[in-house]
Amino acid sequence: MSDSAREAPPATDPATPATRERRRYYRVEDEVALSYRVLEGAEVDAALERFTPGFEDTMALAATFATTGGEMRRALDAVKRSAPEVATYLEGLNTKLDILGRMLAARESGLPSSPTHLVSLSASGISFDVTRPITPGSLLELKLLVFPSHICLLTLGAVVSCRPLPETQADFRFRVGIDFAYIRDTDRETLIRHVVQKQSQLLRQRRPDRE
Repeated sequence: MSDSAREAPPATDPATPATRERRRYYRVEDEVALSYRVLEGAEVDAALERFTPGFEDTMALAATFATTGGEMRRALDAVKRSAPEVATYLEGLNTKLDILGRMLAARESGLPSSPTHLVSLSASGISFDVTRPITPGSLLELKLLVFPSHICLLTLGAVVSCRPLPETQADFRFRVGIDFAYIRDTDRETLIRHVVQKQSQLLRQRRPDRE
């Protein structure tokens, strides 16, 4: 990971830059499958093309399926009251398309089907431990697989911090903090839902301890 990595460009691209809307997002500790690479030179321009309006790939398609799937389920609730058999058929079709999209995206991402990193995650950024330092200002391409939905997400992240960890951390020596500089709207919506669901799960797990 070279110190010569190109710095993140200003987040003014029309393809949903993270700074378009400064909102406060909830953050949770989570286990995800994660891969990343530092972008340098022409790699930055090539990566940015994937976030221009109208560009579609398998990972973007899977995220779109997940978002529209939730909208369809709400519509199906109304259909069930008048035509339950039709609603059952459409629900099954929607589920199959969702599964297919996730399988194709997971294959394209090359990520394993089980968690690889413990992270602190929100819809605006992520932090995790690394073995070697990454220069603040560098731009990373990150691929995330969240569980249990197995939805793959693609984002470009600007490194905002890289701090050494205590020497007791044998494998990982640094903690890197990243802001999502470029992320698709569908992926951000997916992250918001995922974090909310994760928070609800953690609250349910803690509730018996207080009783």
